[in-house]
Amino acid sequence: MQHSDPKKKKSYKKNQRDTSKFANNVTASLRLMQKTNPDDTSQIYLLAAATVNVVGCYCKDWVNARLFKAPAVLPTPAPTPVDVEADSHEIMMAFTKLEAQILILQQERSQIAKTIRNLKEDKKNAALISPQKAAAIVIDPKLNKRQLQILAEVDVLLIEKIKLIPEMIREHAARRVDLFFLLSIAVYNKKVTITKGSTVLQHGQGSKKTGTAGCHASLIPNPVITPNSSGPGMAVTAGYWIAGLFQPTVTTTNKAPAPFTINGTYLEDILNMTTELPTVVNDFDGQMEGKFEQSTAVNECLSILNKVADGSINPIEALAEFCHIMKLFFDHMEYRYFRREEPSYTNSGMILYPMATKLIWQCEKEGTFRAFDLPAKKPKAAYVHMMLKLQTLPTTQKAVSLVYSGYINQRIQELQDEILSSESYAASNAKKSGKK
Repeated sequence: MQHSDPKKKKSYKKNQRDTSKFANNVTASLRLMQKTNPDDTSQIYLLAAATVNVVGCYCKDWVNARLFKAPAVLPTPAPTPVDVEADSHEIMMAFTKLEAQILILQQERSQIAKTIRNLKEDKKNAALISPQKAAAIVIDPKLNKRQLQILAEVDVLLIEKIKLIPEMIREHAARRVDLFFLLSIAVYNKKVTITKGSTVLQHGQGSKKTGTAGCHASLIPNPVITPNSSGPGMAVTAGYWIAGLFQPTVTTTNKAPAPFTINGTYLEDILNMTTELPTVVNDFDGQMEGKFEQSTAVNECLSILNKVADGSINPIEALAEFCHIMKLFFDHMEYRYFRREEPSYTNSGMILYPMATKLIWQCEKEGTFRAFDLPAKKPKAAYVHMMLKLQTLPTTQKAVSLVYSGYINQRIQELQDEILSSESYAASNAKKSGKK
């Protein structure tokens, strides 16, 4: 029986032979041969099929290299060096230009608002004299319409700002997760109560010229730490605990609580660090922090930290709960403000610039959940591995699965000691200056 090779199909990719398809075609032909003359060709079929498999497995690269020219592999070009200073200067120049346009529009809106207020006041005073005089004073509806148009125009300009620095906004949100985790490690099993104090420190600030603000990454920049109990005659406040040393106001023979504070530590510095971002980012953060109306995010985070400080949960479990709180916040913002396809503008709303705020919401959401496996509602093993500087990833995966080994606990204790013993740069520099 004569047998001819199957014709090449035109669908083969250029410069690449599909040896897998070739092997299948040959094998199919051999099977046909066996079916035609099973007694005479069965051994031939078995031998040929085995040969084809060997060729397919071991000679594929050889066939492709010799029968068809592989595309030339160009060397990877060296990455273009980034001039950070020049890049930053360019962004600030663009911000300045955009902010100049925004200020003109906002001044116009302020003037319209003042005109409307004056007309309302005149109408109110005229009503005291006669209804006719009050009725003669009419507020042009075009004034309100123009105010809303200005909001929409500013919204577009703010989007241009945000598109210049989306990764900075993501990083800003990612730091919020880092700082919460570090703070939970610092207070772990310290038997203290944590509340939120007024923000008194701020490393970094914004600029009116560029329309930026110094945005705190931490939800709790100034945690007030109070020991849960103290011995008789002992007045203990956070102010007495300085860099791990305390000075009691009254001596006592009873055991005092273990010295603990973050005052004067590097952790205190980074909890108060800011990123210079458009003011609208600071406004979005204010939604989370409860600056404009009640927000449960900060209170829930304080509750988590107090459970960590009590030893009820460990920092990795705290991180999982923090993920849940953040998801609730972002879901709530989406449901309340960002479901509409068309933006809605109002002069008295909580969010004046819905399109820009939605873009910030998206960037901060992406930055926040980089550290988490959302379907599993837990932190990623690789993230915990990095933050705790663990030796092996499998150990970290067990920790994330809440199999809390002695090794993980030891590593957290070591990191806690490191955090609480690392002095603030400002305090360290002050000591050096004092020595001089």
